[in-house]
Amino acid sequence: MSHYIPDAPGPVIELETGHIVGQHRGLHFHTVGQRRGIGPVLRATEVHRGPWFVAAKDVASNVLLVTTNSVSAAATSSAALGDSGGESVGSSSGGSGARFSVEDIAWVSGSPPNALQPQRASASSGNGGNSKFEATVQVRHGPTSHAGVLSLKSDGSEGLDVQLEETAGGLAAGQYAAFYDPGNGICLGSGVISENKATWTQQPSPPVGVGVLRKS
Repeated sequence: MSHYIPDAPGPVIELETGHIVGQHRGLHFHTVGQRRGIGPVLRATEVHRGPWFVAAKDVASNVLLVTTNSVSAAATSSAALGDSGGESVGSSSGGSGARFSVEDIAWVSGSPPNALQPQRASASSGNGGNSKFEATVQVRHGPTSHAGVLSLKSDGSEGLDVQLEETAGGLAAGQYAAFYDPGNGICLGSGVISENKATWTQQPSPPVGVGVLRKS
């Protein structure tokens, strides 16, 4: 990647304290939720406090937010993800599990299931195309998969909303979610987990280094 995109150094800041703990070469080298490969951008005095996780990226300020708290990492990763009802990915409320949106979807057959084709969905559901399709969803490498429901986005934009029946930790924007037929296990397609327009602002009365960046 460095052959095509020049380095853009900036501070690495600990989420909870606002302390500068290192310097990154460019935000494009990191993904939200990342654990491996953070050590080289940290000060030698900070590495031993790990493991470290990427909590968020503030593109406007060129700041990489990191944390040693996996719970904080999951929470801030979830806050940066779009969902269909305002709930954080990985949270559970009223019996519902993780919720997120996906974009850049590729279907193995070349087209989505009938229920997820806007024209057919509108005709069959009678409610403006808000049709749903049950699928098995895999969001991380490994044997674990989740029962879930795919639906067209309520605002009519491209992509899909995904509702899992249970919580799923470690979700981050940029990861792939694969969809399988729950009956025969055949892969139907996949999409990239979306990141919403969350912004992070520097708060007044900053602690050591710079202000703590918090979601506005």
